[in-house]
Amino acid sequence: MGLSASVLAVDAGNSKTDVAVVAADGEVLGTARGGAFRPPAVGVERAVDALADA
Repeated sequence: MGLSASVLAVDAGNSKTDVAVVAADGEVLGTARGGAFRPPAVGVERAVDALADA
């Protein structure tokens, strides 16, 4: 079984967090949207949780 490359793209902003997994050939394998990423306002732990939820 061979390995295939993929990329996790994260757009973490003040109002929402978007994530996508993209294959090496450009195919979008999955996307999700979560809450805001604001470490100074909500603390690092909650901000990282927002990324995990997305």
